[in-house]
Amino acid sequence: MPRKWLALALSVVSGASILGAVGPSTAAATGELPALQSDLSHQLALAGTQDGAYVSDVTARQALFSERADVLRPPASVEKLYTATTALARFGPLTRLTTTVSGVGHLAPGGVWEGNLYLRGEGDPTFGSPSFIHGAYGGKGASVSALASQLVRVDGIHRVTGSIMGDETYQAR
Repeated sequence: MPRKWLALALSVVSGASILGAVGPSTAAATGELPALQSDLSHQLALAGTQDGAYVSDVTARQALFSERADVLRPPASVEKLYTATTALARFGPLTRLTTTVSGVGHLAPGGVWEGNLYLRGEGDPTFGSPSFIHGAYGGKGASVSALASQLVRVDGIHRVTGSIMGDETYQAR
């Protein structure tokens, strides 16, 4: 059987949060599972026929919801789910993923950084613009503007004459 790729609607993520908060076995025992399945089905109907979902209880090894799950799709944003659940399992809920800034150059008078700055991300999927964070994560996340404000406040950098580049070497390990 081919591997199933999922394209989850935002509601599926919300549904997974409900299952995580209640616990899959608890949800089934309390009768919340049928309501959740109905809601997921409704949300997928609104999303259109290109979307599908598959939700399983890994403890009980049983499917809790499956709709158009056999259709192969590019992984797209569903990879964020794999990343988030793996990070949660590996690092725990209290871990904070960081983005650090390093530079090659020097701070000149007037707060001008003469040289390059490098942003080294360590896997924070929420890192981005304020509009991205608001739309994708409800406003909770690490913004580029917050990082820039910190450079001004802590390091006195007001302008950069070189380049600002991303450093992905952490992910290459």
